[in-house]
Amino acid sequence: MRAHCVNSSCSVDRVCYDRAYGRQKQDGGRILHKGLSHLQEKNYEMASVEFNRSLQYDSTYKRSYYGLGIINDYQGKIDEAAKYYQKAIDQDDEFSEAHNALGVVYSKQKNI
Repeated sequence: MRAHCVNSSCSVDRVCYDRAYGRQKQDGGRILHKGLSHLQEKNYEMASVEFNRSLQYDSTYKRSYYGLGIINDYQGKIDEAAKYYQKAIDQDDEFSEAHNALGVVYSKQKNI
């Protein structure tokens, strides 16, 4: 969005911004769902690529962080998994699945 009006076109600028940002969020959401599909298929490499791509559109996608945590957990990268589960919780402190997964990771790390 422009910092100031040009030729009294503030409303047009805002509409254009909203449309562009809405489209970007929609694209990021589609990519997130592709990542979830890859995760269900146990194609962790492609799931990771899609989750990271979705975060480029919007860094607040808690499910992308959660998915990256799951992938790292399945691959035995417990410290990385904990990092991603925590990032998911940072986006939504009531995200119970991420809290539960982080607790499991902590028990694997013996941090409880």
